[in-house]
Amino acid sequence: MRRITYMRLCYRLIAVTLIGGIVSACIDRIEFPLKKDIKQLVVYGQLTNLEEPHYLYLSETFSGSNNPIIVNGVLITSALPTPVKGAQVTLYDDQGNQFPYRETEAGKYELQVLTQAMPGVNYRVRIEKADQIYESFPQQLPPSLGADSAYYEITEDVFPSKNKKRLTHLLNVYAKTTLPETEVYLRWVVDEVYFWELTFFPNPFNKPPPDCYVFSKADPQRITLFNNAGMNSRTITNQVASREIDASFKNRHYFIVRQLSMNKDNYRYWNQVKQLIGNTGSVFDTPPAPISSNLVNLSDKAENVLGYFEVNRVTETRFFVVRGYIPYYLEPYCEYDYRKPYDEYPEECITCSKFPNSTGIPPPWF
Repeated sequence: MRRITYMRLCYRLIAVTLIGGIVSACIDRIEFPLKKDIKQLVVYGQLTNLEEPHYLYLSETFSGSNNPIIVNGVLITSALPTPVKGAQVTLYDDQGNQFPYRETEAGKYELQVLTQAMPGVNYRVRIEKADQIYESFPQQLPPSLGADSAYYEITEDVFPSKNKKRLTHLLNVYAKTTLPETEVYLRWVVDEVYFWELTFFPNPFNKPPPDCYVFSKADPQRITLFNNAGMNSRTITNQVASREIDASFKNRHYFIVRQLSMNKDNYRYWNQVKQLIGNTGSVFDTPPAPISSNLVNLSDKAENVLGYFEVNRVTETRFFVVRGYIPYYLEPYCEYDYRKPYDEYPEECITCSKFPNSTGIPPPWF
């Protein structure tokens, strides 16, 4: 589904941030209001208690580079940020340690040496770009989180498609959470990893195509938040993703439910993002709150930096689905058909690299 972002009867432009790497490093697509004709730095980074790659994404957006149009009184634009290359990014802790990031691709920086955040330690990130220095506020791992169990349900829904309605089968993911006795601020994201079967074309050596494992986000636009302040119940259930059933379910398809425990300011940030992207432009909408970043430009404190660097305590729950679990017929997609010319097969049936986050190597638990 294509999303057009807009704000009614004003000159607030909208930018779409980066969509990040693989599995736990995936970054959600989010939207921010921009000041007209001003460059703004967009930052998103995450450090967790898990031993996993940790990334920070840098981009820069400039609303003046667009050619916005007016449609029915609505200003429409799609201001895509430009990746920031060549920045110097360093993580600091309050023990006197420094951990550098390395740029692995344009605008994507991977933390070196340190593999996980430690309890009771304050962390802050510093970004040096040209003659500007940006820094995040110190923060540490939250002390607690909930205990998740994940499950799914398969449903049917009807969506408009051109001039007719289309019946769609959905796999809905739920997290049932046992809450701690202390106050917590929680967010859920759902990653997916599946085996994609490339077309096996007959050949003299009967050599099969290479393996293809695809890493993706399930329902990246969904923001599921929870705070247990004032609650008596210790158990809650949230729908954390909804995924259309398609050809990716022909083989083993994993879902990884990540519960992120965060501090109060981090929770407020995501709540503001949720409010902003939930608004439809109606006069009955609640006016979106300013998005409050935790990064400042030390060289120019009046600059409004977009995004957030967060330190989260994370727990993961995995489950998988195979074709036999799907109570519907899955149409052939990449299966070989001798009557079909080679150039009529979709590109994703020919090469694994068609998928942005794919590899021939499975995760160790696959």
